[in-house]
Order: sequence, then C-alpha cells, then structure tokens
Amino acid sequence: LSGFDLVEYMPLVEMTRGRLLDAVGRLDGEKRVYVRRVGRRKPVNEEDVLAVLELRISLETEAAGLAAVRRTDEQLERMYQAVQAFEDGVNRGETSVEADYQFHLQIALATHNKYFEDFYRHLGTATIPRTRLDTSQFSAEPGQSYLYRTNREHENILDAIARQDPQAASAAMRMHLTNSRERLRRASELTAVTAMLASMAAKATSATRSGRAVAKSRRARATARSSLTPPMLKLAARSLKTFRKSLPSLT
Repeated sequence: LSGFDLVEYMPLVEMTRGRLLDAVGRLDGEKRVYVRRVGRRKPVNEEDVLAVLELRISLETEAAGLAAVRRTDEQLERMYQAVQAFEDGVNRGETSVEADYQFHLQIALATHNKYFEDFYRHLGTATIPRTRLDTSQFSAEPGQSYLYRTNREHENILDAIARQDPQAASAAMRMHLTNSRERLRRASELTAVTAMLASMAAKATSATRSGRAVAKSRRARATARSSLTPPMLKLAARSLKTFRKSLPSLT
C-alpha cells in the first residue's frame, strides 16, 4: 500500500487517514499485509540520526525495563526469533534491518503500553541508523563485524529480559543505543574537522595563486619602467611638447 492507495481506501472504510494508517501499521507488524513505503525522503545528515538516537535512549531504556517485568513467554520467543533472524541475515551478507526493527518492536510490545508501540510503529525502520546512513563507515571494524557486535548487544538485552531483571535490561539497552550514538557523534565531529581543514586548504591555495598573480604584475610593471631609457624619455617629452603647441591650430 502506498500513501496514494490509502487516500483511495479512506471513503470505502469510512475512516480518517490517521486511523487508517494506524490500522495498516498494526497489520504490517503482524505480517498480515505488506506495506510499500514510497515518496520522497528529506535529506538526512548525522545530526538528524543523532537526534533520533537521543530520543530512543530516553524511551527504549525505560521500555526494556518494563518489558523485563511484563513480557510474556510468547513475546520472549519472538525476541529470540528476531535475534536469530538478525544473525542469519548477517551470515548471508545482509544488513538485517527488518530483524533489527522487529527486535526493538517486540520489546515495545512487551511493555503492554500502547504508546511505546505507537512511537515505534510511527518511525518504522527509520529508527535503525543504517537505513539512513552507512553506519559501518563510522566503526573501525569491517561491516559484518560491526553487525555481529550489534547483535551481541541485542543478546545482552534479551538475556536480561529473559531473567526478568529490569535494571540489567535498561542498562543493556542504554549501552546498546549509546554505543551507536557515540560512533555517530565521533564520525560527525571528524566530518566537521575534515571539512574545515579542506576549506582552509582551499583558501590557502587561492591566496597563494593570488599572491603569485600580484607578484607577476609587479614584475611586469617594473620591467616596463626599466625599458624607458633616458633618450626615450626625452623623445617622449619633445613629442608631448609639440602636440601641445599644435592644439591652438586645431580650434
């Protein structure tokens, strides 16, 4: 379903756009429909992704603690399945974005608080930084190693939720998301410094070229002056005097 499809369906089901989007989102999460997201995306930079991660840290840290206390065995099993799907995807050379999203979504569902669920469904896979930026470039590890380490962090969260330890679950989630934030922050700072150095180098090059042009112009003027020998200067003076004398006859 696309955004235009939803507009067409609204009169048929007598629902507002917001209610219809919410219903479709729930069906999508239950794998009962496939939602094709289309449309133009706004340009994304590191600051946008960092802002989302800051929001996620505050909300998902609490969600993990609540999930550890309130989760059902069925929800725990879905978390295990998401972690395994993530691992299988990485083994196949994939980025495992959908499995990553499902893991965090299942934690939101396990809080039994619909607002955690609504938040996560609203943002969708955009909550996963690598859907918006190539996050592997911000890690010293190769891409696959970076993803394996990410899933080890998922396993730490899952282990605490399975033990129904809310403090450990919250701490593990905070560590997981903080690691992502700090990698992006360091990369953002490095990008800014690199841009500044490139700008300084460009200005220095421009100044050097400008200096060379000025020096060349000065040398040319000096050469022109040196070519005016005393006899030439006397001849120029006589020519000017003759020209001035001839001016009355021209009136």
